[in-house]
Amino acid sequence: MFRFKYREEDFAYICSLPDGWVDFYRFDAEDLIKRGDFGNIDDYALGDTKHLVDAKRKGKKLYREAGISSSVFDSDCPLRAPTVVQLELTLECNMGCKHCFNHGGVPRTEMMTTDEFKDIIYQLKEMEIFSLFFTGGEPTLHPDFLELVTYTDSLDMDLFVLTNGVNVTESLIKKVPRRAYFVFSLDGIDYHSESRKKITFEDLCTIFELLRTYDVPFLTQYVLQRNNIKDIINTYKWCEENRIDFAAIDLYPTGRAMANTDIFPTPEQLPLFRKLALAKFKYEKKLPEWEKEDKRTDLPNPYLFTFISRLEEIFERSFSGVFFSYIASDGTVYPDNWHAGQDMFPAGNVKGMPFKKIWETSFGEIRKLVQWSLYEQCKTCPVSAYFCDYRLPVLSYNMSGEYTSCGATDVMKQVMLLRAEMRETLENAYSIDEARALDIW
Repeated sequence: MFRFKYREEDFAYICSLPDGWVDFYRFDAEDLIKRGDFGNIDDYALGDTKHLVDAKRKGKKLYREAGISSSVFDSDCPLRAPTVVQLELTLECNMGCKHCFNHGGVPRTEMMTTDEFKDIIYQLKEMEIFSLFFTGGEPTLHPDFLELVTYTDSLDMDLFVLTNGVNVTESLIKKVPRRAYFVFSLDGIDYHSESRKKITFEDLCTIFELLRTYDVPFLTQYVLQRNNIKDIINTYKWCEENRIDFAAIDLYPTGRAMANTDIFPTPEQLPLFRKLALAKFKYEKKLPEWEKEDKRTDLPNPYLFTFISRLEEIFERSFSGVFFSYIASDGTVYPDNWHAGQDMFPAGNVKGMPFKKIWETSFGEIRKLVQWSLYEQCKTCPVSAYFCDYRLPVLSYNMSGEYTSCGATDVMKQVMLLRAEMRETLENAYSIDEARALDIW
């Protein structure tokens, strides 16, 4: 299972538990938390955050359901540090994916040195972030990639590496720390080879077997787009048969996707989305069984993003610059990777200012713009009764030229409603709240 971690906030502890659940716990649970005694930990949960969507649909105030005081709720940033940070090692990439949120390809002109990278990693360690993600571009292209992975592991930090897999060789796998968690792009079985070209589905299968041989953890994720929906249905079946974690990411209107509108799903594909949802519902029932069988207890928790999505619900604001941050390879700090991809709302540079100071003083504008109360269209949108992660200034700006309008395409709104309605009506599907503990939908 996963390594236990906790952090003290002004109003509660955040605990990342061995079963993957992350939540707020009262201060009177301190002895249990510090002993690592989780038998009765649920008795100390700050509130009922396992049923947020259900509570919201009943008209309840979620921050009250979660036991959060109004003073914490009203602050621009309720947490003293981000829960997750993405650190871009290089913007250089050996692929040119049409959907890339970050315009990966050519490296930035003034990259941080390896020592500067180590310094910021140490700063993040001191701030007690829960997870660090190495990203790009393609992070394995950094000449000191292995050195930076090893350094991060030496600080006892939980590290994930987002990669296309081209540079993940047996030689590299032999050298990486056993806790480095690789996250591979997998666009499907047939479509992956067609879209990626430099690495085939069969190549990835070989890499997965090597990772299992050397006991290095990994998962896969896909970006849903027009040409891979049918293939993803079959890929869920393959992942179920081969016990491979397969996480869902929707296509967002940002980055390189804005110049490749031919990859956005169409209304005619809604019947396929129904079949895709059924395949996912079947697959996700098996996932907890595999995790229980894993005897390791030192793995990084891959479910921090599901906690972030619940934080968004509780505090009624999106994650950018509030629960999450992105540091570019030249040291520029952004609210997230999507805003970084379009150079929007830079908050400072870690070459000239400690990250802690940037976090505490320089995200004021974006923290106002991500508050859901500003998104007037959402108040009458049926999707808002469930969960929508398209309420972001960059997505809104790309769709309408405004920062606080709808950031979703009409098709994706229909898809989100379809998924929610299927979860509510199908007996063999997880509820929306249960599913949100595993994935974004």
